Amino acid sequence: MSVAIDYDTVLTPNLPGPAGRFGGFPRYNFVGGHNAPESIPVNAFIAAVQRVLAREGSTLATYGLESGPQGYRPLREFLVEKLQRDAGVICTPDDLLITSGSLQGLDLVNDILLQPGDTVVSELFSYGGAISRMRKKGASVVGVPLDEHGLRMDALDEALADLKAKGVTPSVVLGHSVGEFAAAVLAGIMSVSDAMRLIATRGRLVTEKCEAGVGGMKAVFASLAALSGSLGHA
Repeated sequence: MSVAIDYDTVLTPNLPGPAGRFGGFPRYNFVGGHNAPESIPVNAFIAAVQRVLAREGSTLATYGLESGPQGYRPLREFLVEKLQRDAGVICTPDDLLITSGSLQGLDLVNDILLQPGDTVVSELFSYGGAISRMRKKGASVVGVPLDEHGLRMDALDEALADLKAKGVTPSVVLGHSVGEFAAAVLAGIMSVSDAMRLIATRGRLVTEKCEAGVGGMKAVFASLAALSGSLGHA
């Protein structure tokens, strides 16, 4: 005897509609993880796995937890040297956390910075996983068009002005670091004053949620102003 089940009384309300049946991948698939099979160095992977198993195999049964909960310590030690060499960041292995992927890292950051109702300004074409995670936190995402330098400064200015007119202050502005703003000034793409104004808006993330202030950012642009003045970009 068959019994009809009313799933509407069991499932979470407002679920999206069912996904369509899988019909195969397109010829050119740009979804993450779909590398061209002929480009994968299988033999090199086999050799690398054999070397690692010979060196670290005894730790696999404990998931490498002898390094502690922050991740594989030799990797963190390598990253300390790389960060200092390539980015001038001084830290120790105990300051670093290795995540199991980008989405875990995004979830941790979102949990710290976002709450329902927040607004995030982001690159218009961005990582879908990042956008879906922010929306899952209840944040609204405002996309800004790009050019060859990243976020278009004029479009970012318009987006921020539009949000301000609506009484909305974004919690996070993604897409440009202080260094990228500095590069835009030195390239003559934007003025120091415009960079300062935009970085101050972006700095709400720092001043209100990280309690670190924008003093470091202003110090960068104080030096930048003197340099770019001699280059004619002030």
